[in-house]
Amino acid sequence: MAEKTQLEPTAENMTELAKTVHAIGERVREVAERSESEIKETREKLTEAVSAAASDLGKMQQRQRVLGDLANDYSYDSRTPLQRAMTDPGPLARKARGEVLRSTDRLIAEFQEHCDAMFIFAHAVGLGPKELTEENLKAALCTDERTSSEAGRRAWDKFIKMRADVQFGATDVELASTGWIPTMASPQLIMDYNLALRVPALFPAVEMPHSPYTYPVKWARDTLEYACPGEKLADTTKFVNVLGTGVDMTFTAIKFLKASYITDEANWESIVPLAKVILADHGDFMAWAFEYAIINGDSTATHQDTDIEAMADTHAAHQRNGLRMLALVGGAGVGCSTDVNTNPWTTDVIRGNRKSMGKYGTLPSENVFLVPPTGYIDLLSNADCRTVDVFGGQATWLTGQLAAVDGHPVIISEAMRNDLNASGVNGASLNDFTAYMHVNRKMFRVANRLGFETRYSDSALMLYGAKAFVSQMRVDFQPVLTPSTTNSTVWLGYNIPA
Repeated sequence: MAEKTQLEPTAENMTELAKTVHAIGERVREVAERSESEIKETREKLTEAVSAAASDLGKMQQRQRVLGDLANDYSYDSRTPLQRAMTDPGPLARKARGEVLRSTDRLIAEFQEHCDAMFIFAHAVGLGPKELTEENLKAALCTDERTSSEAGRRAWDKFIKMRADVQFGATDVELASTGWIPTMASPQLIMDYNLALRVPALFPAVEMPHSPYTYPVKWARDTLEYACPGEKLADTTKFVNVLGTGVDMTFTAIKFLKASYITDEANWESIVPLAKVILADHGDFMAWAFEYAIINGDSTATHQDTDIEAMADTHAAHQRNGLRMLALVGGAGVGCSTDVNTNPWTTDVIRGNRKSMGKYGTLPSENVFLVPPTGYIDLLSNADCRTVDVFGGQATWLTGQLAAVDGHPVIISEAMRNDLNASGVNGASLNDFTAYMHVNRKMFRVANRLGFETRYSDSALMLYGAKAFVSQMRVDFQPVLTPSTTNSTVWLGYNIPA
C-alpha cells in the first residue's frame, strides 16, 4: 500500500494550494449564480403558469355560472349544455311574467330562435331524422346549388359561433357533441301554439302515455263520518273514513292535421320567413279546431248543427261531445240549459244561471263564463261587469280573460256561435240567435298525446315540384261526470238575439 505524500509547507506549495482553493471558490460562485438564474427563470415561469391557471380557473368559474343560468338552475343530467339550452323554458316564462330578462336569457332566446330556423330549414330541404347531420345541414346551407345562399352561409357561421358560446362549462364527455345540431323545436316555437289556446287551456290537462288511456279521477272529498277524542273503544268505532267518489276516465286520442305546401326550389331566404308564417298559422288552426270541437262537438249519428252534419265525419266537431251538446242533452232544460231570451246579460239572470248549477256554480275560481264576441259587447252594458282596466292585470290569470262578473272570469271565444236558432242549435233557418255558457273547469279534462308537432313531407308531391309542412296533434276532451240535472257541471243559456 502506497504511503500518502505529505506536502511540505513551502512557499511554492502554499501558492499552488491557494490557486486551487480560489479555482474551487470561483467554480462554486459560478454554479451558485447559474442556479440562482435558473431558479429565477423557473420561478418566473411558475408565476406565469399560476397566473394563467388562475385566469383559466376564473373563466371556468364564469362559464360554470353561465351554464348554470343556461340550464335554468336545473340539476345536471345526461343532456349536454346544448340540449338543455334548447329545451330551457325559463326565458320564455320570465318574459310571459313581464320580468326583465338576464343576459343569459337573451342568449338562450336568440339561440333557440336561430336553432328553430335551422330546424325548419332542414325539414324544408328534405333532411329527415336519419339525414339530419352536421355535414348534410352545412352542405344544404352553404354549397347545395338548389338550397344554399349567402344568407344560408351567414346563418351557418352564426350557428357555429352560438353553439360554441352555449357550450361554456361543458365537460369532456359533453364536448364530444361538437357535431350537435337542432333536431327538435324549442319552447318558443311550441308556445306559439299553446298561447293560441284559450278554451282548452281552461281545463286540467292529462298526458296520455298511450291511446286509449284510463285515468282515475276523484271528484268528491273524503267523508269523516265519526271520530272520538281518544275514548278506549274498539278501533273500528273510533272513526270511519269514507273515501270520496271517483271515476275512471278513458281518453282516446283524436288527430287534428294541417298541411301547407311550398316550392321545392326554396332556399334559406324564402323558407325561414315563410315557414314561420306557416307554423304560426298551423298553431292557430290547431288551437281553433280543438276549441271549436270542445264547444260545439257532437259525436252522435246526426250532429245537432245542420251545417256540420252536412260535412259528415270530416268536421272536427263530429268527433267528441262538446259543452253545448252536453248541456242541451244532459238537463232537459233543468239545471244544464234554459231559454234566457229575456234580459240575458243582467246580473240577476247570470246569478240565477249559476244558482241552477248548485254546488258546481258556487266558486268563481272553479267557473268560467264563456261568451261570444258580440255577447261580450252586450255584457259591457252590465254595471257589474268589471273589465281588465278596472279590476287590473293581476286578475287575468286565465288565457283570454277580459272581464269578470261577481269574480266570475269572462272568456271570449269565437267558437261560441252567433248563428243558432231559438233552440240553441244551428237549424235549417231562423239562425239569428247566440248562446253563452257557465262551465265548472274542474269537472272536465283535456288529454294530450305527444302534443303539437310539425313534420316535413314530400310524399306524392315530387311530380308537382312541392314540399309540405304537416302539423298534427292528438288530443281528447271528456267530462269527469256526464252533465245532468244531478250533476250540472255546465250550464247553457240560449235563445239570445245575436
